Amino acid sequence: MEEKKKRSLLTVFLIIGLIGIGFYLVIRGILILLSTYSMSGMMDDMKKDSYVTVANRFINATRIEIVNEEFVTPSEGQYIAISVDQFDGIENQSPFNANFDMSKSYIIVLNDGRENLKYFSTFVDEKKIGFPLTEETSLTGNSVELNATEKITPIQELGILKKEDLVTNESLSMENYQKLRVYY
Repeated sequence: MEEKKKRSLLTVFLIIGLIGIGFYLVIRGILILLSTYSMSGMMDDMKKDSYVTVANRFINATRIEIVNEEFVTPSEGQYIAISVDQFDGIENQSPFNANFDMSKSYIIVLNDGRENLKYFSTFVDEKKIGFPLTEETSLTGNSVELNATEKITPIQELGILKKEDLVTNESLSMENYQKLRVYY
């Protein structure tokens, strides 16, 4: 009789052990799924921040080209637009592994009548990830969004730029800006 009690007790402990291992594996699987999900969100945020870094690289190249007189400096109330394919040595690919849409990825240099030129950029890749015409000081990873193409005018169709078409933290002194030149 005592032999049967030991066996049944061992069987109970074995079943409890197997249930404990099962719970451990289920909990571990849930934690792995949660961490994978949060990591993918962090990766997307890093790609968006990298997108902004790419845009700033093009803006800095534009500054250098204006200083070197490769691009004309706009007069007060005027702007120039420069397609990203005008720059040599800078990769024309977004951090989302897609080439930029050349008609909707460009830099605007605007003369607001104050001492400094203002630089705006808009970038969209072939996956339609990008951001609307935004001033460099207002550009953050949160500016980057999916289906950004609806808010962007192709460079060939640019005309008068209106104050409300530009995303900026600062006030602009003029309501409208005339196109001086487009490089594409």
